[in-house]
Amino acid sequence: MRCACRLVCNKPRPFFLFQLVHECNVQLALFRNATQGIGTSHDGASLRREVETAGRACLKACEAAKNCVLPQLRHEGVEFTRHASQFIGCVAAYVVEMKRCVALEKTFPAPTEPSITPQQVCFYALDSLAYCPKE
Repeated sequence: MRCACRLVCNKPRPFFLFQLVHECNVQLALFRNATQGIGTSHDGASLRREVETAGRACLKACEAAKNCVLPQLRHEGVEFTRHASQFIGCVAAYVVEMKRCVALEKTFPAPTEPSITPQQVCFYALDSLAYCPKE
């Protein structure tokens, strides 16, 4: 079975694989960054959507690289094998990050409503104005 990357890109396979591995690393960094917000003051529905979107994008990038790496792994040279090793490391980091994300989501369930409502913010602002010490 031939690698589809030769058909997609006119550049040599190792260069194309480098691009795929680079994309995996970028998507992993975005996923890791989004995951770090779980359980913080930035946590909310939009962050959880961002975590899910980033996780799916990372998975797609890893699948694209896998489809190029696995069929050619035994038949290519040293440079290709080096990029394949980097890809395997990226996939291992993605698995660790997915496990971390699941643990964080279990520890900090998705908030269903904001911890302070807009009415509470208004009340606190008005309350502080009402009790300002007079000079």
